[in-house]
Amino acid sequence: MLTLRGLVLFLCGRLPQALQDAQSALRYDPGHEPAQRLRKRVKEVERLKEDGNQAFKVGKLQEALTSYTDALEVRSSPPYSTLSPFT
Repeated sequence: MLTLRGLVLFLCGRLPQALQDAQSALRYDPGHEPAQRLRKRVKEVERLKEDGNQAFKVGKLQEALTSYTDALEVRSSPPYSTLSPFT
């Protein structure tokens, strides 16, 4: 259930809450692959957003745009094959 709720939060853009649910699921079952994939995907989006923020702060606007675009693509790509809690 935690992984499914985390997936919904992820798709709604609530990354900190999604990561928290994935990590909670992994505390109960460290080998739960859907939770592992969700955690990895959330961290990837957070990293890309942070890269974009850092680039923006130093005036590298094209680099920031690329990072933000990549983050949106990772977040909005179909989750069913990589994040489904039912696999």
